[in-house]
Amino acid sequence: MTENIVDAVEAQHRSLERVVREIQAAVDRQDAAAASEKLTQLKQLLVAHLALENAQFYPRFVELAARQPRVLKVAELFQTNMKTIAEGVMVFFERYEGKPVDFATFTPEWNSTVKTLAARIQQEEQTLHPMFRRLQPR
Repeated sequence: MTENIVDAVEAQHRSLERVVREIQAAVDRQDAAAASEKLTQLKQLLVAHLALENAQFYPRFVELAARQPRVLKVAELFQTNMKTIAEGVMVFFERYEGKPVDFATFTPEWNSTVKTLAARIQQEEQTLHPMFRRLQPR
């Protein structure tokens, strides 16, 4: 799986983005039940994504970058930053998952959460994943 770990991570990104769009559509039509249901799905996908990154992607990245201190530092910074982002997103889920959605309070936090996740995906795919691919033995 090591050869395809980046592909697997990026496939999970596409799944996360799809569910985010579905939640956004529910928010746009003020469908609290659909938003709540999809929020649970998003949390499950995100937890699985974080597990894959923590169990396979980052350990392999650190192993490959061991002799390149600057690259290793970037990987470690991304990993630390993701931990911080994940903690914040989990607080969001605790606040809203499985509860009636009040769009007045939910929407601003939702918009902030989506912006953070989208920026992170973009940063990973434009910076981190190309670095990982360059490190892999051919």
